[in-house]
Amino acid sequence: MRGRVISIDHASTHRLQARYNSVVSTYAPETDWISMLDPDIEFHRFLSRDHLTKEEYERHPAKLDLDKIDPNLALHLAAIKKLINEMFARNSEKIETPNGAVTLHLDYIAKPLPPLIRFANAISFTFKGFFFVGITYDLVELMNAICGSLAQSPATATFLGIKTDTPAQREILLACLFLVQIQFAIDHEVGHHFHGHTSRRGSGMLSSDYLCSTATDDGDHMQAQAREVEADGYGVHMMAKSLYQPETGANLIERLGPTALSTNEFLVRFLLLCIASYLILRPQNPFNPGDVRKPRHPFGTMRLNVVMTDFLGWAFQFKPELMPFITQATLDDVQVAIQRAQPDSQSYSNWTLEGQFLRTTEGEAYRADLYGFRDTLRKQMKGKAWGLRSDDTGSSHSE
Repeated sequence: MRGRVISIDHASTHRLQARYNSVVSTYAPETDWISMLDPDIEFHRFLSRDHLTKEEYERHPAKLDLDKIDPNLALHLAAIKKLINEMFARNSEKIETPNGAVTLHLDYIAKPLPPLIRFANAISFTFKGFFFVGITYDLVELMNAICGSLAQSPATATFLGIKTDTPAQREILLACLFLVQIQFAIDHEVGHHFHGHTSRRGSGMLSSDYLCSTATDDGDHMQAQAREVEADGYGVHMMAKSLYQPETGANLIERLGPTALSTNEFLVRFLLLCIASYLILRPQNPFNPGDVRKPRHPFGTMRLNVVMTDFLGWAFQFKPELMPFITQATLDDVQVAIQRAQPDSQSYSNWTLEGQFLRTTEGEAYRADLYGFRDTLRKQMKGKAWGLRSDDTGSSHSE
């Protein structure tokens, strides 16, 4: 080979170059390369030290491998992921944003790295053109445990006007409770996207979490708390709309068979039970009225106050026949059912103290300030928030 001159076929080279130029000119301008990315892969790529702080990475170290968890739970999680992502895809054309079309995607996050034992949380973030919602496995386990205790309790059956005499009936109730409870967490995170909260930070940055964080510092985090209750409000709007779609409500009625309540009262009670049970039974530190403005999340009773207010507002606008059931008496009955399901929970002392605080002058001032910050936040997010084209059933939400 040494000394040999390699002959170049210039004619073939020109033909190849012309063919390449033809391909590029034909496909490049019209190709949407973002749509060719796999959201599952990009979700996995985001959860790395390349994109997260050390603390964020330790809490959210990887995409959850469903093959490594309980097979029965894995099947349920896979089904929920498929259901939610198909719903996101169906509704994507209805979403109106300042920057055009968006793609939402749900996935799950593995357990935290040692020395952390558990981290129950949900997050929202943007990456590679996708708007992601991530649910940690520890939040899945926490919700599964809460819903399991509710499903086993006779008080829950009485509250909902259903029968749970057999293991099969209790298993169906557990599945229904879990689906609605986790969907509220998902809708909460979608609410952060919709209200423009994720635009506050660059692509590839965690923007929010669902956990009722009790960590405090010396700062005042009322604006952060306003973002959380705004996302809660979006969540209850979307859940109410979903439950009162004919196929969704009819499916719950068919599976659970309430006989002692009307359809409207049953669905109101079911939704409030799913939301309130998490806010009451979640892990939490002792309540300190002097610190209410310091955490980035409001305490649970305040969040439930917002849920009730926004649910009632949605009903007034779209389904006024529900209003007689969205009452303090119903909420009291919800709390009784929850306490009977988990009578030994340490959370009830907090719940009592939080309620007492909200009835004080300081508590009333705190609540008024939080709603004031919420109003200010809406004005600040004007032009950044998303919306849904209205279909007169409560789907328009671009406040």
